[in-house]
Amino acid sequence: MKIFNLKEMLNTKSTSKTPTVKKYEYASFQGIGERDCQQDCLFISNPDEGFDVDRNGLLLAVADGMGGMDSGDKFSGAICDSIKEYYKDRSIDIGTSDDPEKMYIQGMLESIKTNITELKKDEEIGDGGSTLCLVHLYDGEMSYLSVGDSRIYLLRNEVLHRVNEIHNLGSKYLKKLADKEIEWDDYRKAPGKEGLTSYIGEEDLSEVDLKTHIKLIPGDIIMIFSDGVFGTLSDEEIKAIAVKRNVVDAAYMFEKAVDSMRKEHQDNFTGIIVRCFE
Repeated sequence: MKIFNLKEMLNTKSTSKTPTVKKYEYASFQGIGERDCQQDCLFISNPDEGFDVDRNGLLLAVADGMGGMDSGDKFSGAICDSIKEYYKDRSIDIGTSDDPEKMYIQGMLESIKTNITELKKDEEIGDGGSTLCLVHLYDGEMSYLSVGDSRIYLLRNEVLHRVNEIHNLGSKYLKKLADKEIEWDDYRKAPGKEGLTSYIGEEDLSEVDLKTHIKLIPGDIIMIFSDGVFGTLSDEEIKAIAVKRNVVDAAYMFEKAVDSMRKEHQDNFTGIIVRCFE
């Protein structure tokens, strides 16, 4: 799998011959795995449910409540509820800033943080948190917000790219390895690589990955997964399922593939798949 070269993408000039993405098809899947409850939550601004996609674009999100903390399901659910309400109540205000798209998503994040702060005041809820991957498709472009270790993939021309940064200790160790601050053996032996370094619910949200205006082309496939998917299926398996199928069949096959692995302690798994069309 390649890491998506966002800088190269943003520097690529569109021409009059570049096809414009105007239509999206999407589907989702979800399973409880071997857990006692579902701590993942997803949101899609489905126009069939009354959401004004023509005004506000297509919004998709996956939140993965942290199973090692109290009330992970309450936190992921509150995040999706916050996204839903913000999307219904606010529109992108063109002309209010140099980047109204960025301003819109930042406002959504502040709304989420405010609601999570209120949730944490409930003594019965206890401590908790959640990852978040949010994708906004508007005017043929993709913008996204990512906190934690859930993943956003772009499958383009049959090459799978991971788009977002991963906020865990493993990523920090990898950066130190790349900067030659540590040796490979130090990285290999480093403990707790899966430990999150940023998540919705921490007092000081230390790391947020927010990018806007990524040009899409027809045929692009966007996928948002919780770790119950990418922690069970390989990149090659993900690509093989998504590349030749329509989104509904792909969603079915992803769910079937995760279940068929019969992984011990299988985590909750959630995914959204989107295909772009002219």
